[in-house]
Order: sequence, then C-alpha cells, then structure tokens
Amino acid sequence: MPSDDEDFGDLTYDQCTRNKRLLTKNLNYDQADALAKLNEQPSQDLVHQIGAILDSWLKQLRKLEALDQQILDLLDPKAYKDAKELEKAEDEVVKPYNDSRKKFNEAKGLLSAMAARINKADQAAQQMAKARKSMDSSFVGENMLGNPLAKLPDIKVPKFDGDITNFTEWHSMYVALVHSNDMLQPVHKLFFLKGALIKDAEYLLKETPVKEGMYELAYQAVLTEYFNVRAIIAAHFGKLLDMPSITSSTLRDSISKIRALIRGLQTCDIDVAKMSPLITFITVRKLPEKLRIDWENSNLDYSAYPSFDSLDKFLSARCFAYETANLMSSASKATPEKTNGSSKKTKSTLAVSSPSSTSPQTTQRTPSTVLKCFDCGEAHYLSQCPKFQAKNVTDRELYVTSKKLCKNCLRPGHTSNVCRSSKCRTCEKNHHTMLHPESKPDPKSDDQTKAVVAIRSGKDVLLPSAVIKVQIGKKFVLARALIDSCSQVNLVTEAFVNKHHLVKRPSAYSLEGISSQTVHTSYVVSFTVKSRFNKAQLKIDAELIGSLPYTIDSKMQRHVATLEPDLALADSELETSHVDILIGAEYVSRIMTGNKKFVGDLA
Repeated sequence: MPSDDEDFGDLTYDQCTRNKRLLTKNLNYDQADALAKLNEQPSQDLVHQIGAILDSWLKQLRKLEALDQQILDLLDPKAYKDAKELEKAEDEVVKPYNDSRKKFNEAKGLLSAMAARINKADQAAQQMAKARKSMDSSFVGENMLGNPLAKLPDIKVPKFDGDITNFTEWHSMYVALVHSNDMLQPVHKLFFLKGALIKDAEYLLKETPVKEGMYELAYQAVLTEYFNVRAIIAAHFGKLLDMPSITSSTLRDSISKIRALIRGLQTCDIDVAKMSPLITFITVRKLPEKLRIDWENSNLDYSAYPSFDSLDKFLSARCFAYETANLMSSASKATPEKTNGSSKKTKSTLAVSSPSSTSPQTTQRTPSTVLKCFDCGEAHYLSQCPKFQAKNVTDRELYVTSKKLCKNCLRPGHTSNVCRSSKCRTCEKNHHTMLHPESKPDPKSDDQTKAVVAIRSGKDVLLPSAVIKVQIGKKFVLARALIDSCSQVNLVTEAFVNKHHLVKRPSAYSLEGISSQTVHTSYVVSFTVKSRFNKAQLKIDAELIGSLPYTIDSKMQRHVATLEPDLALADSELETSHVDILIGAEYVSRIMTGNKKFVGDLA
C-alpha cells in the first residue's frame, strides 16, 4: 500500500476494491483501540497513547478518501439503470469513510475532554502542593536544623475492590486521608474517590463526572452501597463457615485469615469477646481429628468454653512445631542411616500382576503430608508431576542434575550412591525408573506393543505385599495388602468392605492406571491396620474400588523359595489369592524396613 505522499496510480476496479478492504481492516483496528482506551482511567500517558492512535487513524482516513475517489472514477454509468441507482452505488462506496470519519470526530472530542480534566486536576494538585508548602514552611524553618528529616514517601490513597468485608478498614483510611482533609476542595476529593474504587467497585461511579457539587452525592452513594453493617457481619461469618478443613500445611494461613476476620468484626463495633466461644467452636470443627483431640486435652478447665485467644496460642505453637519438624526431617534425609548388623528374618510375600492388568497408581487426591513438587510447586512428588512426566528422559536427567537431586529417588540432600530407595524397575540399576533410557518403539499398535514387551521381557511384575491385621470393631481380621510406592492413593476392595461391614463415606475421585484407563470412585473408607509381628499400627483412608488387578501366586513363591530356601515367605501354603488392600506412597516409608533382598533377576 502506498505511503501518505504517494498516489495509488492507475489501478483496476478489482485492485481498488481489494486495497480498500485491507485499508478498512486497519481502520477498524485503530478505531477499536482508540475507543477502548477512552474508557480507561484517565492519565497523561493515556492521552499521549490515544493521540498517537488518532494520528494513525487520520492517515488511514486520508488514504481511504483518495481510494474512494479512484473507485468513483471507475464506476461506469452505463452499468446502472438510471441516475438514482448510480447515486446509490456511489453512496455505498463512500459509506465506510463517512462512518469512520464520524467516529473519529467523536473520539477526538472525548480525548480533548479527557485532557482538559487531567489538566484541571494537575492544576488543583499544584495549588494544593503550594498550600502545603506554605503551611509547613514555618515548621521546617524552625525545626529542620534541630531535627533534620529525610523526605517521607507520599501516602497513596488505598484502593477498594468491592469486597464488603474490606470496606470498613478502607473507609477509615480514606476518611483520614481524603474526606476529613480540609485542604482539599470537594472536586479534588471526588477525583481521589473515583481513583480509589477498582474492580467491582469502580462501576459505581464510572459515569459520575468530576465537577463541582458532585462529591457529596458520590460519597453518599458509596456509603449506601457498601456501609451495610448487617451484610458485613454476615459476610465475615460466611467466610469463616465456608473456610475449608484445616490441614498441617494450611494451618498458619488459616489462623491469619481468622485473625483478619476478627479485626473486621471489631471495626463494626461488635463485642467480639462475647462471640469468641462461637468462633473457637467453628474453628475447632475444621481442625484435623488428632489436632482436635490434642486441643481438648490441653484444656482442663471445664467451667467455661475456651476463648479464641487460647486457641490462637495453641495453634501458633503447633505451627512452630510442624515447621521445625519439617526442617529437621529434611535435614535427617541428607544423612544415611547406619544399618544394624543384626537383622531379624523378615517375612515377605510377592504380589504378581499380569501385564494387561490396570494398576491404579496415580490420582488427583492430595496427600495428607506436606509435599511440594520441585518442578511445578504443587503438592505431589516430582515423579508424579505431569509437567515432569511430559519431559523426555534426557530433559528429565538434565533437570534432576541442575537441581542437584538424587537420581535414584528424585529428592534433595544426598546422592544416588548412598540412596536407600528402590532402584530402577526396568534394569535394577542405581537410577529412578523415569530416568531409564528410552527404548526404540515397536512399529505395531499400542495394544500389541504392550503384549509383546511383556512376553519378551520374560519377567513378572512384582510388588511387595504382606498379610496385615485390620481392626473391625474391637477385633482384628487378616487381610492381604499390596505396598505400592508409586501410588498416590490407598485402595480397598468392595468385597472386603461389604464382608466386614465397614462404614463408607461419600467421595469423588478419578484414578488413572498404567494403561491409561480411568476408574471413578464414589466412597472412601477409614480403618486401622496393625502389624502381626509388633505393635506398629496406622490409620488409613482408602478409596473404595471394585477389585484390585493383582494376585498372590503360590507358584512364584515356590520358585523364589527354591532359589532362596532361607527366605521366609508369608502365606506360602496358600494358592493364588486376591489382594484386599493397596497401601500407597503416603505410608510406604512407615511400613517398609528398608532391607532389600535380591533373588536371581527379581528384587
């Protein structure tokens, strides 16, 4: 397209219309951009930006005018029935130009009005600054030599976003800085008031002009809309009631939110001391069960319900304990534990899964322990991170190296040569399975590839399992449990729950297994498991699932027993049996002793 000083030259009618379409498109961009910016908060920078857009808009209009003239010259009067039809065609040619020119003039007028308002506000600000200077001159002259002060930063008027729970705090600061400031003219106060309202609150005074006599109306409109004590109190208690259950990782943040809520109630002239037991009761209901029990045991005075101040002190101390324990736990992981020379013979059993089985290993459920992924910051292990899983093996290894993580367990504080976690499941070398070199893909379909790999490997998929005791009422029953360090969720079969009449609670999770099949769960079950050989026990929450695709194979046990006759295996007298419970990564470190026995090609 030619420049501003160039002519379009001799073009055909089709070439002219094509150039006009492109030119009209550019005009529409400038037009939309200018009109959008005219609705933004006025500022000197914004005036300059809009002025530049209008300059571009005007240049495009001049080009369009020249192009329209050329198109009109190319119109053939003989192609039209009469002069009226020719006139109609000419009107159609110049219509886009006329419409855009009209909007350009409107935008130019709005820009002039905006610039005038800003200039007026600047002049008012200069007058106010002069008044302050003259007012403070005597103070400065008398006291500067005896008490030299650096220039303090300007205090900005606080912003209000429309959240009614923040209104009383904002209003008190606004009144102190602006509303009660006798040095400001009402028009200046209105300018500050409009600038202080943002987000949802901004629309309340969006159409209010900045001129004399409008400030009191605007200020009263803000009070009418937001200074509703009844609604403010209801909003504060609504936030408290809707607060999610508190965990060890959210404890400190939850305490801070409740303190802010109490301060908000105090600004409404409410006797918060009388409401303290109610706030304490609601807060305690949101604590984890163990923390609730510890809280109740810490209060031996039964003559009155404890205040929130006492609960605040208790929870603050518990926060400090959690944070200190986490730091000590991280430090202890960096130092490998010394192995005891005398080890007891450990009973174990082997869980065998067919290659086509679906093992629910990953889930959307957040573990109860405090986790933070090194890659994305979410609450899961690095090996369970979708972002980390999406990388290829080379990028994963580079990432682990750059973060100085152990290549065997993907955690910090030690190296792979002293790591006691399990080794690669593919080659049993000292690296994580996700860092195992990629093999070349088989050209066959996905389903065929899975079957072929399973046949070629000649290996069964082995995971540790155990026979454990599960508490049912006041007695214990035996159950077969699979221990899977890669599962982020605990599972229990429907048959086991129905047989022993365990209580089910509603739940909704989607579990994705190694074959990418998704299983939806509807219930969660809580129960206590106990070791058969010592006093160790755990309370577990497990998702209810139809069945677990694992079996305990006595033939494999006999094969292992032949290779290692001194190794004691649990349930060696049983034939193939099903697994009742799957215990995931959350409890593996509390169950496994850390001892590992290699039997031929099996671990």
